[in-house]
Amino acid sequence: MRWTRAILAAAMASLVVVWTDTGAAADGATSLPTSDLNGMRVPGRVAAVLWTVRAEYCTLQVVFPNSGRIAQAKREGANVELRRPHVQVWLLKADGTLITSSGRLEPGTTAGQTKLRQPYGVEINFLFPLSADKDAVAAAIQVDEAFYIEPIKALAPKGVDR
Repeated sequence: MRWTRAILAAAMASLVVVWTDTGAAADGATSLPTSDLNGMRVPGRVAAVLWTVRAEYCTLQVVFPNSGRIAQAKREGANVELRRPHVQVWLLKADGTLITSSGRLEPGTTAGQTKLRQPYGVEINFLFPLSADKDAVAAAIQVDEAFYIEPIKALAPKGVDR
């Protein structure tokens, strides 16, 4: 009886491994080099900031919290107004000069509409040239009146010329 359970458990574990390994490949999903800039999270205002290298450009993706996280931040004492925060971002080079954003996308946001679940919208993607991956040493973000700076590292695989 124990032996049968052990074989059954091992078989189920291998099925799970096979299923998860083939799932991503079947969907054609590819992994993008991404770094989560944890020091730029602001409770009730910014849920995450992600530095990502894509095929055509780099992005600093500012993800807004959903209404549940906003309510949680309020309960935990954060001074949170129910309005979308003013967000601005920059990349910094080692010599102190700026790399400015070349564009801005707001997927999932419709002008003039507020969604109950995502009152600030979903996210803002600030676009930067691919050369920013090797040139930038830090990211800076302004959320309302507060500023945050965090070091970043190049994400492109070694040997890839940007």
